This record gives sequence, C-alpha cells and structure tokens, in this order.
Amino acid sequence: MTVPQAVELASRLARCVPRDMDGTVAQRWIDDPEALQRLVAVLLESFEDRLARALVKGGFITEVQLDQARQQGGDLFETLVSMRFIGRESLITALSLQLRVPVVDLKQMEVDPEAVKLLPEQYARQHRVLPVGFAPDGSLRVATKSPNDFQLSSQLASVTGRQVRFALALGEGLDALIDKCYPKGPVATPLA
Repeated sequence: MTVPQAVELASRLARCVPRDMDGTVAQRWIDDPEALQRLVAVLLESFEDRLARALVKGGFITEVQLDQARQQGGDLFETLVSMRFIGRESLITALSLQLRVPVVDLKQMEVDPEAVKLLPEQYARQHRVLPVGFAPDGSLRVATKSPNDFQLSSQLASVTGRQVRFALALGEGLDALIDKCYPKGPVATPLA
C-alpha cells in the first residue's frame, strides 16, 4: 500500500467512525480483526463497484446483468445502458440519489466557457476534471468520474479560488469534452 493509499484509507475510516462513538466499539474492532478486515474491504472497494452494488441492491439491475456488462469492458455504466439493462434516465436518477450529488450527462452537457477559464488545461487533463458551470451560490460545478475524491476537491478549490461542487460525469466522453473545451492554441506558421 502506498502512502497516498494509506492516507485515503485513514480518511475513509475517520469518516465512517461516528464522532460520539463509544470506546468499546473501537475496542471491538481492535479485538476482532475479522470485523476490521471486513470494514477495510468495503472501504477499499472501488467507487465504480460501490455504485454498481447500489444499482443491484436498489433493484435497478441484477447480478447477472452486472456480470455481463463487466465482461464487455469499457465504461460500466455506458455498457449497462447500451445493453439495455437500464435506461439512461433511470441510471442518472439512481446514481444521483445514491451519491447525493448531481449527475451530468456528457452527451447533453453545455459547458460555461467562463468556468473553463478558471482551471488550467494541464490540470484538467491530468486529473480528468472539467469545470462546467456555476451553482447559484457561486461555487464551481466540476464534472468528474470521482465525485468522492475530497483531496481533489480541496486542490481544485485552491487552484480556482472557488468552492467546488462535483457532479458525476456520466459516459465515456469526458476526455473528448475536455478536448473540445480546451482547443489547441494557434499553430505557428513559419516565417517566409
């Protein structure tokens, strides 16, 4: 486990522990390594896996459909839609409710150029994020595949000088949309 992974795990554990937790509960985790191991396994589960599990648990798709979609490769959620296991609108609604964050459909996204100007192109490409607009409170809405990355949110706030509100980028087009919003600069013409 790398240092950043350990920091992320510790952060996730801290968020899971209630502030008023009785010391005996923490002691049980220490005394029962299997219980702690199960907790760590859940925390280390990928973001995509947690969302997929929520779709199954909510009755939107079956385990069999999930397995079939995973075998196809590519973006899991786009695959679920293309295989007609779930409708795009149902998927967006389910993910939005589960995450308690808005979901943006990249195929129908209108990006505010003023928002894009706040984030350097290199940063957007490196972290696969795209400022798409502003919330009514003035915070910056940012499309990402990882809306639960609190460290990234903090970094974005520092870089842009604005509070950041993530939206889950649905679909495979995030990189293409970044390309569209950050067009290449003018090509230098040789002097004659």
